[in-house]
Amino acid sequence: MPELPAEIAQLQERYQRLQKQKDENAGRLQLAEESLAKLKQEAKERFGADDLDELRRKLNEMEESNLQKRKEYEALLNQIEADLKTVEQEFSE
Repeated sequence: MPELPAEIAQLQERYQRLQKQKDENAGRLQLAEESLAKLKQEAKERFGADDLDELRRKLNEMEESNLQKRKEYEALLNQIEADLKTVEQEFSE
């Protein structure tokens, strides 16, 4: 049968390892929470919201707006191109 003091020493070492791991994880958690708070503040300043669902909604709105603007831009370019062809034809005759 193993000696009781040896078992206690092993348990103490195990406890110390776990306590160290707990402290390290607590430090990482604190850094992650601070980082999250900074990112939320930045999102609030840039986009007027820090809620994930609200940010997704705003992103969808921005993407739809960009798509509409691109379509309008393309239509304008097509019109300019057609007008130029018309002018070229008039001057080539």
